[in-house]
Amino acid sequence: YARYQYAGSLGLGGNLAGQVDALFALVKEHPKSQLVPDARCEAARALIELNRLDEAQKELDAVLKGYPNSPRTKHALVDRCLVAAKLGREEDALAAWDRIRTEFGNDQVAADAFYVIEPLLIERGLLDNLPPGVGIGKDEIEGRLFASAQSLAGEGACEKATVRLGEYIRQYPEGRHTVEAHFMLAECLAALGRADEARAAYERVLAAPANEFSEAAAAAAATLAWNVQDLAGALNHYRTLEQVAILSENLLEARIGLMRCHYLVGEPEPARGYADLVLADSRTPEDIRRVALFWRGKLRFDAGERDGAVADLTAVASFGGARGAEAQYLLARMAFDRAAYTETEDLVFALIDGFSSYDAWKNKGFLLLVRTYIAQQDYFQARATAESILKYVTDEAVREEARGLLAEIDSAERGPNPTQEAE
Repeated sequence: YARYQYAGSLGLGGNLAGQVDALFALVKEHPKSQLVPDARCEAARALIELNRLDEAQKELDAVLKGYPNSPRTKHALVDRCLVAAKLGREEDALAAWDRIRTEFGNDQVAADAFYVIEPLLIERGLLDNLPPGVGIGKDEIEGRLFASAQSLAGEGACEKATVRLGEYIRQYPEGRHTVEAHFMLAECLAALGRADEARAAYERVLAAPANEFSEAAAAAAATLAWNVQDLAGALNHYRTLEQVAILSENLLEARIGLMRCHYLVGEPEPARGYADLVLADSRTPEDIRRVALFWRGKLRFDAGERDGAVADLTAVASFGGARGAEAQYLLARMAFDRAAYTETEDLVFALIDGFSSYDAWKNKGFLLLVRTYIAQQDYFQARATAESILKYVTDEAVREEARGLLAEIDSAERGPNPTQEAE
């Protein structure tokens, strides 16, 4: 007993290695002492502090096998659980926990072991069968599982967070945090590039009564639907966003989205209405105003409202970019449609010179230029332009259209067929 107390004093003094040596000596010299299980357990704890985990495991296993009825057995199981967890031996840790749960479920050691192995229990989805000794109720268990998942999501550990959040949702489909769990799951899935799954999770948030996550979920779901050109889905989510939006930028995003979707599904009236709303809002940022001008200009173009379309599209063209290139082409088209061929040429040359990096619209401009020369019966310029397209353009659809225009030029240059005239 004196040697046991001496070893303890060494440990209290911070000499853990000396404490271990003293306890080992006690066990060696007094192998039949009733203090052997105590000595080995204390040695194991000191070894854990020294990070000599394999040695600690050996001492604990000796107690568990050699002294199964010792009062120290339950404490040895807790430490054995800790050592296995530290060593990453998850199955060993769970085996020790299962023995504590079944043999000492009403004891305080169950709580001690639980706090050691809680992360593993959460990860494995084993929080639904805790013994009374742990001392936490169903609500606290739910809160702990959610808090663990929330922490992973907050740290950006999305791979692990998706698993943990999925486990929470599985166990608590109507839980206190289920809507937030679906939202965080959606955010993580989106960050991982799993767009379809992310959208489904956002839609679970939107299926719940309006909540603090509805606005962000509607914006994200609408964007994901738009990205895959699911126009019906995007329309639905943009409508929801318009209804729940508190932030002015989200309200504008909803209206821009509704304008685009209505336009593309062939519903010009609501599309025009939303364009007017966006442009009438003094809070509309300049970049969003340009988008609205672009879509309204196209709507006016389709409706044959020349003056309005010219005003909108001219403004868009002045900003440059891909939309500017399309706007410049549409301006040229309107000039061509009213037989203003000199103006058409000027607008096409402005397109070619000012938007040279936008091949699709530049090529459309060249084709329109050929038609302009044909309309003016300038077949020499028309042929030269069409042949230039065949020489330098690789897009087969454009080349095919140029060949069709060359056939049209050939026919025009040959003049009317004499046989047809006689008939």
